[in-house]
Amino acid sequence: MTKHDTIVEDVDLDRFRSPIRVLARCFQRSRDNWKRKYMELKSELKRCQVRMHDMAESRQQWREKAEATERELAALQRELQELQRQVNCSGSESEKKGLSLVLAVLAP
Repeated sequence: MTKHDTIVEDVDLDRFRSPIRVLARCFQRSRDNWKRKYMELKSELKRCQVRMHDMAESRQQWREKAEATERELAALQRELQELQRQVNCSGSESEKKGLSLVLAVLAP
């Protein structure tokens, strides 16, 4: 007696109207559909996890690039303010004129 025979004997077969071969095919199809659905969901989950990881990495790179650009902008603004201060404090007219030209080129 095999394991399957034991299982079949434990089940009250009188309550089923369909033949066992039909029930077995139906149960097997149901199991196969469940497995297929599970495998599809598992692969979709994996795809989403990889995509989420890639997006997080990309976001981090963009954040670092934006922060570096902000630091560079702040440094350039400080340099511009220093040059403007030098123009305002400078004594000679020719120096003021030369620095004004430089500032005009640098100013946005």
